[in-house]
Amino acid sequence: MRARLSARAAPALPGTMRLPGSLLRVAGAFLVAGVAPSPAPAVPRYDLAVRRIRAPAHVKLDDRQQTVTRCAAVRIANRGSAPAVFADAAALTAAVRLTADGLKGPIICAPVGIAPAVARRRFPLTLRPGQSRTLRYDLTFTCGANPDRKPDWAFSAAVDHVALDGNADENPSNDTCPRAPTPSDRGCGVAGPGHTRLAPMTEVRDVRAGTRFELPGPYGVGESSVVLVDTSRPTMPNGSFPGAADRTLPTAVWYPTAPDASGPGATLAGNGRPFPFVVFGHALGSYNRQSTFLTTHLASHGYIVAAPEFPLSHLDAPGGATIADVPAQAGDVSFVIDSFLGFASDAGNRFAGGIDAERIGLAGHSGGALTTLVTTYDQNLREPRIKAAVPFSPPACFFQPGYFEAVTVPLLILQGDHDLLVDAVGDAGAAFARANPPKALLLVHGGNHIGFADVGGGLDDSFVCRLFPDRTDLAAQIAALLEALGGAADHVALDGCPSAYCSGDTAHIDGRRQQQIGKEAALAFFEDVLRGDAAAHHYLDTLAVRNPDLTLSLAR
Repeated sequence: MRARLSARAAPALPGTMRLPGSLLRVAGAFLVAGVAPSPAPAVPRYDLAVRRIRAPAHVKLDDRQQTVTRCAAVRIANRGSAPAVFADAAALTAAVRLTADGLKGPIICAPVGIAPAVARRRFPLTLRPGQSRTLRYDLTFTCGANPDRKPDWAFSAAVDHVALDGNADENPSNDTCPRAPTPSDRGCGVAGPGHTRLAPMTEVRDVRAGTRFELPGPYGVGESSVVLVDTSRPTMPNGSFPGAADRTLPTAVWYPTAPDASGPGATLAGNGRPFPFVVFGHALGSYNRQSTFLTTHLASHGYIVAAPEFPLSHLDAPGGATIADVPAQAGDVSFVIDSFLGFASDAGNRFAGGIDAERIGLAGHSGGALTTLVTTYDQNLREPRIKAAVPFSPPACFFQPGYFEAVTVPLLILQGDHDLLVDAVGDAGAAFARANPPKALLLVHGGNHIGFADVGGGLDDSFVCRLFPDRTDLAAQIAALLEALGGAADHVALDGCPSAYCSGDTAHIDGRRQQQIGKEAALAFFEDVLRGDAAAHHYLDTLAVRNPDLTLSLAR
């Protein structure tokens, strides 16, 4: 009894509260150990992961359905301890990115249109710890790189926790897909050999009739060169260069051959003769092989293309490259046409019987584009055998209202709206507005100046600007040019010309894409005008419908 009494709590003193024994023991422990602090809250962990991507395996484009919209899905998971909150569609787009990468092929395509399908999504969107969610995207396909049954697009995805709320992802190894599996992560993507993960891919079956303008043609491409010398016209003095009694024109030539017989010196194709003939003019300070993306493409479709190197505007011109010689370059174009028609009439020549004198076109880039306009439309210098003109990035502000009125030749102008040397409005736009129809202006969004030359695949306009003549020298050259073209009396002046060049944003689209646009549009235009191809006519009319990176203005 005494032992049991000792185990009980002592009687409460008057005015105090009696506590149960268990609480007394806890209280005693606190008295012994001291007052313990409250446990610190756990530090939140931030970890978004991509779990899966789904994309359509096959897409078909045809003439009735030029673009196709399909659905893709990205499944993400919150593997952290804090909720991930997407406040609106912009936050979702910034934090979860789906990308379509073009695979290698003969066609360079405009990007796949990718837009989050948020019409039925309610915001804010909260992804709690341990929760997964599938995000859907609308994909718009306009093009495939490969005409055969090979994949055209590969899809990847990434999450960016910093873009969401400023908190860095503590485990960036699972931020992307595809990724290989690890002992702690199942990986993401399509299972490949050796436990790798591959990106989901889409094969675009393109059966549109217009695809032939994007692809190389049915012919092989031969190449040769010839030095043409016009002894009837002199080369003017230029700086330290005293001039010459003649005009020497080293000329590169591309032409159609049998499909299996491409290369230097190959035999001109026998079928399809006589072929249309196109002269190409190089840019100021450039060279005659500057745009083989275009010249070889035309040759593969059955054109003979000749590109002379002008005496005073090529890269190493004596006295320095000058634009003042453009009026004489119009005569050079005529001499090249005379020379090749002479070759075609010579039974022993490579081009015997190969050139159609009634189907002659002219194209050129920059200074060569200026030469194209002068040669085609100038009332004093024009070459009447030109039936179609394609200037790329023409410095055309000099040509005032009335310059084009006397001549009607079908015209296609190609221009980039990020060109630092030629203004899309003051130059190309003015020429388009003043020329007689039929005419077209194709504006490449994000296109620059050098993008219409082969080197534009890896360089931007700052490269050209470093090589351009000093502003004072250029002003003197332009003054001499305008005087040689007849000045105001012949509707040539500086009115409306941009006052600055080589300033602005150098950002631009992939030069290969710009070249793709250039060669397919030029080919379709020549096919329409020189060969009367109705499909080419329709293709040009609908070019901007299929390509969101273009704007096409037409006047028939």
